[in-house]
Amino acid sequence: MNVMTMVYGVTRFGSGEQIIEDAPKHGIDYLEGMDQSWAIWLGQLTYDTMFEAMPTSTKLLKLFETAGKRRGNINKSLAWRTPLVNFPVVQDYRVGEFVKVKAHFFNEPLMISVRSPQIRKESPSKQRTGAPPNIVHSLDATHLMLTAEYCPEPLVTVHDSFGTLAGGMERLHEDVRRTFIMLYHDNPLPDLLRQLGISDLEVELGDFDIMEVAKAEYCFL
Repeated sequence: MNVMTMVYGVTRFGSGEQIIEDAPKHGIDYLEGMDQSWAIWLGQLTYDTMFEAMPTSTKLLKLFETAGKRRGNINKSLAWRTPLVNFPVVQDYRVGEFVKVKAHFFNEPLMISVRSPQIRKESPSKQRTGAPPNIVHSLDATHLMLTAEYCPEPLVTVHDSFGTLAGGMERLHEDVRRTFIMLYHDNPLPDLLRQLGISDLEVELGDFDIMEVAKAEYCFL
């Protein structure tokens, strides 16, 4: 869980909380009633190790957070279009401000806080933390759309999981890898960074050959 949620913006403290929550699911029941500070420590250690092991991925995560924070600070929503299918995405985390309203209840004066529909401001913190998972989800959704378009087999999908009849598995597996290559072959990152307003920030890319995915039999299984 700690590794998977890293790209979705989990915090160092949240990483420790996940260990506490997941322990009973794996038959570890001796945490109950114990000092759980060690779990928080282990979660934070896992968090820091991930940044050391995958510096480029985690730097990109921080760039997405920066994009969200910048937009939130000027009371704007982060917005972008996904590659190839040009699907528009708007990350809207506006919150209404409360205003004080004087009222009477059985002749007793009251002061009530009411959320104003006219005054709505973006939340910089939610824009920041929501950017990495929402951007990743939008790319996953684009991959799904491409697969559904090119694969002739009947499909069942749950989020970013694909399913089909047994006889169509081989064709689906090929099309999932083929559409993945289509999506990332021309590197959509520079255009995405431009749309997010962070093209001024540098990203060091690796040397992975995306065409290797076509030969990866265990990819997406």
